[in-house]
Amino acid sequence: MAKMKEYLLEKHLNEGKRVKLINFYEVMDRKGDIAWGGSAASEAITWFRKGLDSSIFVSVWDEEDGEDPRLVTDKIDVTNVVLAALMSGRFGS
Repeated sequence: MAKMKEYLLEKHLNEGKRVKLINFYEVMDRKGDIAWGGSAASEAITWFRKGLDSSIFVSVWDEEDGEDPRLVTDKIDVTNVVLAALMSGRFGS
């Protein structure tokens, strides 16, 4: 995700645009309802761990214009990456 943000930032800067890229996380329950959404990765992990059979997604937004944020990337399902990190102990118990 960091490489993508670097690429997008460089692309926008080369076009003379100002950008403020923000990761937006969503935790979805098994019914497809959003249980939590926000920009704090640690909160996303906390909410993900609360649910049974939850999924976690991340998208990138350009919030340079605070009144009209622009979607830069569609939602990416990072559930398997988060599960692997949890299994390896990266996020603690």
